[in-house]
Amino acid sequence: MSSTTSSTTGIFFDRLIVGVDRLVTGGLLLKIVAVFAVAAALYYPVGMAITHRINDDLAYQPAPTEASQTVAMVAGLIDREVARTPWVADSPWFFAASALDDMANFQQGVISGLHGVVGAFGGALAGNDGDLTAAAGGLAYPGDRWRAFFETTPTTEPPSEEVYLEARKALLSYDRRASAGEAAFDPSAPALAAFLVQIRAEVGATLLGIDRQIASAGAFNRANDDVYMTAKGQAYAWAMSLAALGRDGAATLEAGAVAVAWSRMVETLNRVATLRPWVVTNGAADALVVPNHLASQGFLLARAQADIDAVIAALGG
Repeated sequence: MSSTTSSTTGIFFDRLIVGVDRLVTGGLLLKIVAVFAVAAALYYPVGMAITHRINDDLAYQPAPTEASQTVAMVAGLIDREVARTPWVADSPWFFAASALDDMANFQQGVISGLHGVVGAFGGALAGNDGDLTAAAGGLAYPGDRWRAFFETTPTTEPPSEEVYLEARKALLSYDRRASAGEAAFDPSAPALAAFLVQIRAEVGATLLGIDRQIASAGAFNRANDDVYMTAKGQAYAWAMSLAALGRDGAATLEAGAVAVAWSRMVETLNRVATLRPWVVTNGAADALVVPNHLASQGFLLARAQADIDAVIAALGG
């Protein structure tokens, strides 16, 4: 029995050696290796090209809600960036999308900006409503949580997308109750002014981050575009939300001076939101060849702050 087994094993290994020899000498192995090498080389660039999307469309219109156009805009942007566009911030390294840092930072900037909007809306226009408090808490959740055992940041916590979509549900719940008269919704002049005071603080915090990057990093520092794209996403969220809030408060903004100031504020944020340099550099302020995109962005955000101040003053705040 042992002799038969030994003979069978020997035949198997002989055939294996012959098969490998044919692969090598016939060139088939080289062809297989070449195919895998080409596939590996194309995986990231092709996957990135298919996934990449920085959606700074100012004409975007969300599905309408019952009470507030601002809530509709925030809920729509969450749905668009999280459910209808790949959320790439939590993609592990073996996904091609993990290399799309500009897209990831833009998306996280949008969510960060919406977090500020929801917090300000709840505090100023909705009497600290519980649904809005829950939504703001959800939007503060880190953007890099994926799934248990495979996360960018290892954790057993729920994935980022799931938490953000739950925040969206809380927003829509508030809107339904506001429409039924069961929740506060006050787009009066004092409320709008209080809302803008909080947004101004959000803009100021972003400006500080830009200033720190300008002061501490070189012209081609890898974090330059991270800071820039995050601020771009925040500005987009603020611009779209403030445009919607202007429609919510149309009766309050009927006075010419207030309406003009509000439009100027939104337009300035639109400019920040739609800037698209090919490469973000942090050059000298008077550079000819290597500009300072962060400084340009910071200038426009500072101008937006001044516009916000003008609206607050026009509202009597």
